[in-house]
Amino acid sequence: MKTFLKIFIMVISVQLASGQAITDLFYKIPEQYFGDFKELVPEEFNQKMREKLISSKETENFELESIDPKNGYMSFFTKTDGESMTAQLTYWKFGKSILLGLVIDRNANCTDYSERVTFFEYTNGKLVDVSKTFSPKLTLKSFENDTPENVKNFSQMFSTIWKLPKVGKKIKITAFHYDCGGEFWYPANGVYFEMEPTSIKTYKIDKKHGENPNE
Repeated sequence: MKTFLKIFIMVISVQLASGQAITDLFYKIPEQYFGDFKELVPEEFNQKMREKLISSKETENFELESIDPKNGYMSFFTKTDGESMTAQLTYWKFGKSILLGLVIDRNANCTDYSERVTFFEYTNGKLVDVSKTFSPKLTLKSFENDTPENVKNFSQMFSTIWKLPKVGKKIKITAFHYDCGGEFWYPANGVYFEMEPTSIKTYKIDKKHGENPNE
């Protein structure tokens, strides 16, 4: 009996360490963390609805965009006109614990930005919010876009866009961009950050320079 129990526990551990576990972790996230969706769609984001999204690839208001069991990544989006939201999930394994990332991006009429960035530690069957550990203080100045005009017009609404890795371990963080015509325009100027979790409680972050995506 003890041998059977050990084998059973090993099988569960192997399943959780595999990319297939991304769906299992997806089901475990408390519904409140998907509350941002309620602004755009009436559908409750409970486990039954999530299971339908995975099995059928879409529901009345959501569509599965990508799921990669091997790399432990998935994304889906709201089927809404005009404004929409996209969710990304991925995870990192550190010893017996898993760090799970959830990002909900908003594609609004004038700007794109990450509405919610959440990290969870999954250990011994428990999912704990550890988001405060992974919250780098990035400002207009961090992205070398703190001109007097930008500070005046955008410092209060400044946000970032987080892209979880489909492959690899590094998260890409860029500044939001605002373009609604008229007098004011906040450009994404090519400065970005790469953030890599190094444990359940630590990370390293590097500043990078690339091409201006608006040119």
